[in-house]
Amino acid sequence: MDLKKSIDIFLILIVSILSIILIKVAFFNLENFQFAADIFRHFSSIRNIFDGIGPYEGPVMEFTFGTHTYFIFYLIAPFLFFLKDPKILILINILSVSLSVTLIYFISKKLLSKLDKYNLISLLVSLSYMFFPTLFKGYFYQPYGFQADTIATPLFLILFYVFLLKKFNSFLFLSIIILSIKEEFILIYPALIILIFWIAKLFNLNGLKLNKAKIIIISFVYLISSLGIVISLSYFSKLNNFNYIPAFWENNSFDISYFQLIMIKFLKITFPLIPIILILGFYSKNDKKIIIGIFFIFLAAILRVLENIIIYATPNGSAWGNLILAPIFFIILIVLSKRYFEIKSAPKTPFYIGIFLIILLSLTNNYFAVPSIKTSIKFYLNHEENINFKKELELVDDKIIKYKKNDYIILPEYLNYPFINKMSYVSYHYFDNTIKSFEDKKNIIQDASYILIFKKNEIEFFKYLNLPSNNLIQLVNKHKTKILETKNILLFR
Repeated sequence: MDLKKSIDIFLILIVSILSIILIKVAFFNLENFQFAADIFRHFSSIRNIFDGIGPYEGPVMEFTFGTHTYFIFYLIAPFLFFLKDPKILILINILSVSLSVTLIYFISKKLLSKLDKYNLISLLVSLSYMFFPTLFKGYFYQPYGFQADTIATPLFLILFYVFLLKKFNSFLFLSIIILSIKEEFILIYPALIILIFWIAKLFNLNGLKLNKAKIIIISFVYLISSLGIVISLSYFSKLNNFNYIPAFWENNSFDISYFQLIMIKFLKITFPLIPIILILGFYSKNDKKIIIGIFFIFLAAILRVLENIIIYATPNGSAWGNLILAPIFFIILIVLSKRYFEIKSAPKTPFYIGIFLIILLSLTNNYFAVPSIKTSIKFYLNHEENINFKKELELVDDKIIKYKKNDYIILPEYLNYPFINKMSYVSYHYFDNTIKSFEDKKNIIQDASYILIFKKNEIEFFKYLNLPSNNLIQLVNKHKTKILETKNILLFR
């Protein structure tokens, strides 16, 4: 076996091992009540699509597309034929990020084929990408577990790869899929397209060529997709009982401190790349194309931070919102590396040092500044399964039967699994904080198929399980009948 194939196998092996470890850790945390919020909300919507109800989350948040246009959920729903469980979303999330590592490797191999004799540069770039902070957060961000935005990471890289292969129909199809992920991609997609064709022109890449007809087709697809997204968001938001308004417009204003937050976030995002950026600029003797490429890395970062402000009301945004920056940065880094090695006077050793520094800075950042996965692994290593409590849940699960499409259960958010597999839910938090009027609270209780009450909250293992409010208890006792009692749980119908 030659060295090239050995490096191919080594990369795939490393990615596979990391994926298996993360999947095992994530499954353990899910089964032991460490996940909440978005993974269950999204699974509820996808399960309801699968069951023929449509993009309906539950009786409180109601129609999913009134908040975010996750048309991609219709493509995910058929996977529930194989596994009707939130674990399918964890698998999709982790495997999407892991696949993107492999895609970075193959893109690098293709672009550096004449310069990287043994694929060593491609391997190092892929490893530095694997641990890059904005990507590393995306494997699964506990307690949220899954975000559709994660799927954009490999899709953008596949889009770039089919561009290199000059496959227009595939390019167009992937464009539609990317636009189906979320309404944010109305803004993100044009930026991705400009980036791809700008890179191709600046660095003389032999990729897909556009004529007037192809430009018209891409523009038409974009406009129709955007129109569909806007109409859907408007229509479903009117059906919901709440208004989705970005908090920024209500609670924030631009001042010096806000600009400081913007700059801090910008530096946090780009910090692991600073050494390699300085090395490429200095040792290329400020090559014009490399300087322009570096500028676009910084531009992508600042545009994402500004979008975070508009959408999330904070420069920090979200772990999944910033995820798309990782493939953008590393596509640019690969073409910068290509240009750098084409300059005969440029030394190779500083470049390799720069790549190792990305890995080192990323690992350091991930340890100190990314508590999610570290917390998950710590829980996995330090806790044993609570077998007795799980047996209680099995007894409860046997009692819960879905009779009607719109049946739902009221329960504490972190105790959602495995009941979310059967029906929609309302958490104690939404009942106590989102629903304001007493009449609405009473209706939610009366219409619920089941209500699960967690009796005590003394064990550290259940520290996240919030107890029911007195208001909820009073309404349950008045309108529901107890059908099961265990050591820790009361089940009402």
